[in-house]
Amino acid sequence: MTTLIPCTKDAEQASALIDALGGTGQVAALCSVRAPSISQWRKRGIPRPWALFFQAKFPEKFDHAGKLTPLMRRDAIARPKDRVRWGKDGDHPACGNGHVGVWRYERDALGGKPNVQIRRSPRCRADSCGGFVQSEATMPHHESDANLLGQGLRPYGDVMQDALAHIQDRHARPLVRLQERLPDGRIAVEIYDRTRPGNEPTYDFYCSGPQQALEWIQQMSGKRWITTEHLGAFATLMLAAFPEVSGASA
Repeated sequence: MTTLIPCTKDAEQASALIDALGGTGQVAALCSVRAPSISQWRKRGIPRPWALFFQAKFPEKFDHAGKLTPLMRRDAIARPKDRVRWGKDGDHPACGNGHVGVWRYERDALGGKPNVQIRRSPRCRADSCGGFVQSEATMPHHESDANLLGQGLRPYGDVMQDALAHIQDRHARPLVRLQERLPDGRIAVEIYDRTRPGNEPTYDFYCSGPQQALEWIQQMSGKRWITTEHLGAFATLMLAAFPEVSGASA
């Protein structure tokens, strides 16, 4: 499933999002940055990690019909030809948090029939995340295999098996992995630097929710081996690990 990378380079869209979040002062306080920096975001677009954080923390502020922020448009997804794509259509915004979406698997992702679709809950969007996220979350589906076959669609298990086999072949290691969920609700997260040999995580920590996720982004975004794909994968993992915050439904 696709890493969520908001397309926020458009100044008008960035300003609309900042206004929806309470204006320049509110966003500056939330992000612990100076107000002039937020003014620059209005002109140049919101940095990708911050936009991901806003989506995770304030899903109700996003217009999932696409008026406010085209969060999941085709041109907003890195390497679209070899990823499993999220959306009703590659050129239109996808369903948002709390909605039943349609997973679309492209020819290059499956190595076979294009436009294979299956109805799924967005709650579990981070289970494969294009190979960049691994999660132990359950993956319920909303239609039986018989109904899917009746619509000319492939059963859920077959589609996911093909897609995951392709992904795992291309990426032996994830960028971000959910190691375990603790009894107190925290999750143990492992971060990997793919430029280093071996399979040991480069960095691991415990996270209790989006606020700690924000602190992690602030601390780690300056490190040279941390890429935007790391940040996107981590934000996506937060959406799956804390559905009560993201607004996702089972």
